[in-house]
Amino acid sequence: IHSMGMYDIYDIKNVDIVINTTILDLGDKADLTPVKDTEWYKKVGVSIVFDVIYSPWETRFLREAKAHGIKTINGFPMLIYQALAAQEIWFEKELSLEFCRKVCKKVTEYYIVKNKI
Repeated sequence: IHSMGMYDIYDIKNVDIVINTTILDLGDKADLTPVKDTEWYKKVGVSIVFDVIYSPWETRFLREAKAHGIKTINGFPMLIYQALAAQEIWFEKELSLEFCRKVCKKVTEYYIVKNKI
């Protein structure tokens, strides 16, 4: 696992997963992406990209990766799992993984329908 500045990514040779934790594609940074050379995905073997941003549902970062046939994941499940983890902390009660998965699926479906995604 490596953490680095967004402009240093082109220096590495093999990458399985790219996780965007920048604020690019939020608010006044809408439609910006940390990856300028999308051919880089194939050059280094990226198979998954994850963007912690969940609104917009599909950021430019995710759209461009998907266009290269890469599996994409937005930040919405992370948001839900953080809320479930907070509930465990505050109420001192462990939630089963099965329950958490069901909650994440239901809330995601609701969000998609409500926002016409």
